[in-house]
Amino acid sequence: MDENGTKKPSDTQPATAPAFPATPTTAEVLAKSSALAPITRFWHLLRHAKILIRLHGPHTTYPDTTVFTRTPTPRPTKIAKPPSAQLLATSLAAAQDAYGSAQPDGPAKEDLDLFTALWKTTVQVVEQILEEGIPDGEAFGWGVYGLSFGYIRSFPTSSPSSSSSQDSDSADFDDEFFPRNENKPFAIPTPTISSNPETAFEALRQRLHTALSSLPGVSTVQRERGEKHRLPVSPAERVGRLVRTRNEVHLCGTLLVQVLREGEWRSVRWGHLVLVVERWLGNLELTRGGG
Repeated sequence: MDENGTKKPSDTQPATAPAFPATPTTAEVLAKSSALAPITRFWHLLRHAKILIRLHGPHTTYPDTTVFTRTPTPRPTKIAKPPSAQLLATSLAAAQDAYGSAQPDGPAKEDLDLFTALWKTTVQVVEQILEEGIPDGEAFGWGVYGLSFGYIRSFPTSSPSSSSSQDSDSADFDDEFFPRNENKPFAIPTPTISSNPETAFEALRQRLHTALSSLPGVSTVQRERGEKHRLPVSPAERVGRLVRTRNEVHLCGTLLVQVLREGEWRSVRWGHLVLVVERWLGNLELTRGGG
């Protein structure tokens, strides 16, 4: 009201959503992305995917269908906030479920096209990262552990020991990092893998987590407090344990990656793959994004 008690127009008009800068169309985003290198294209598509999810997420599918749709409820109060990891994963999970099925023309279909392009680019980038290697073994291990939570267990895949090519790769890896000669320093036995794919995958995942939790880090003080009543450990033995643990992380992580690669990453939830690649690129300081 003004000083005379008269209502102002703003007193009677409903609150409106905060203004948001105009964004390019999906066609424009995809056209620009086609000329970019994979990592730059990843950041470019991820940025625009987050904008779509921030404005129209969480995306979902209509009940008992694979028809992709935006949320029916606008998000005016959260429009200025970046989407959470959970919100991003929810929208990308719906996109993954809808991928490959017929979709009616409209904004939701355009969103699906962009999310699909993001996933395909992410697959290219994760392969590039793994081929070039991640110097930080702990970052590699935690990333693979994160990917394992996105593993779709119903997805058809063979066990880590069922293919001849994988047997060969594993043997070479074991010979180099896990010598079978028990007289060599730090030699440990080759992992025993179940013939059941799901059991084998879960066993490797648990072994990876155990090894990662044993590495020096924020929990070191608590772990040492729990070991204060044990016999003292010499520096040489501590180094030996650390070497064995890092090798265990490398081995279990590599075997899990082999499983995930068998289905060309289709057995991993899109959101998990995108979030882990985002973290890995950050760890590698490859954070140059596209507009």
